[in-house]
Amino acid sequence: MNVVLNVPPRKWLIAGAGALAVLSVVVLSNHAVAQPVSRTAAVACTATKYEVGQPIVLASVDGTGSTNSVALRHEYAQALSGIAAAASSQGAYLVVDVFGSTVGSIKTLCATSTRVAGAAPLFVTAQQTALRQALNKISKQASRTNMGAAGSSIYGALVDGIQRVQLLRAGQPLPAHVVVITDGDESDRGGLHLRRLLGTRASDQAIAAQIIGKLPPPDARGLTSIQIEGVGRTGAASPISTQDVRRMQDVWQRICASTHPRSCLVTPDLLGNFS
Repeated sequence: MNVVLNVPPRKWLIAGAGALAVLSVVVLSNHAVAQPVSRTAAVACTATKYEVGQPIVLASVDGTGSTNSVALRHEYAQALSGIAAAASSQGAYLVVDVFGSTVGSIKTLCATSTRVAGAAPLFVTAQQTALRQALNKISKQASRTNMGAAGSSIYGALVDGIQRVQLLRAGQPLPAHVVVITDGDESDRGGLHLRRLLGTRASDQAIAAQIIGKLPPPDARGLTSIQIEGVGRTGAASPISTQDVRRMQDVWQRICASTHPRSCLVTPDLLGNFS
């Protein structure tokens, strides 16, 4: 069954957007290249429009080659299920994205209201059960999606998520959360690779500035929280030292803080929640 998602188009504030295509930005090591991409969405849930006044939860999942581990993806699915359940308990508008090496490759798996209502308690219970089952399927689909091994545009996904949430909020003081589930290893075709940079003499601040490049941090003022979870958590075949995990956390903490949300949390843990 084909479903058209009624979600606001991804609209980078530095460029205009058309109805069927938007100007997306591919983040490279020190510059950004604008290119047109068409918005496509995988069918994974019943799409609904955002209701004014709803809390918003956007979860963006790293689907790149560096996270393509059965054990790690299983943990991602569990974390997503927890996030979906927490969003549902608030009756929030939930968006689940999977990202790859460019902003243009982001796929929206779900954009739906988790509010349920009905005259009879049994009807409400049936709605809640159906919603829970659908969200569990979305979590599993997101954890299985493979976006290739060409790189990992984590910063691009973060920028995209913040701007989409701000567009939905339209300046209203509503609870809003952006959660990025990733191993934290930003890389691109221009040669930037966070894990390798940690082995150089570059400071964490310099590495953060290199990742940001010429694409200014988005304005996340008013957002309740940004969480970047799973940083430094890798498959058994490619472990990262404890020191490098801490430095990777610090780099992303600096990047998150530069967007000015109410709170930033960068952790190697997969919390399956937001605060």
